[in-house]
Amino acid sequence: MFEFITTVNKQCQLFKPFVEAHKRDIAEKSRVLKEVEDNKIHEDEEYRITQELEKRAEEDKEILEEQKRRIQDALNRQTFAQFKVYAEQQYPGNPEQVRVRPYATIHLLIGFSYVFFIHLENSNIVFYINLARSFN
Repeated sequence: MFEFITTVNKQCQLFKPFVEAHKRDIAEKSRVLKEVEDNKIHEDEEYRITQELEKRAEEDKEILEEQKRRIQDALNRQTFAQFKVYAEQQYPGNPEQVRVRPYATIHLLIGFSYVFFIHLENSNIVFYINLARSFN
């Protein structure tokens, strides 16, 4: 076999450049295929991470809504009577003027702002942990 190739190489001056070009072509196709596969893997990983982050955001939103509802219920139970007494003092003898909801809403907003900042702080901690993991 070696003798045949040596003979073909001697007799046909273009054989060796053809073989070398063919080898380069195969190597280039292999490199491009690997690059495409690597890009596909990278895109799949990015998609998975995006889906995971969206799922996490949705879960956080649900948790926040549940906390909001529980806080609102607790504050309403604890303070409704106090707000009602205050409102009746402001408008004695005129029950149509009693507005308990605005006072309860203000108190509720104060409670929510506290929960929001706690949640924001926890979210930042989780964000930085995930960011650090992404570099490993």
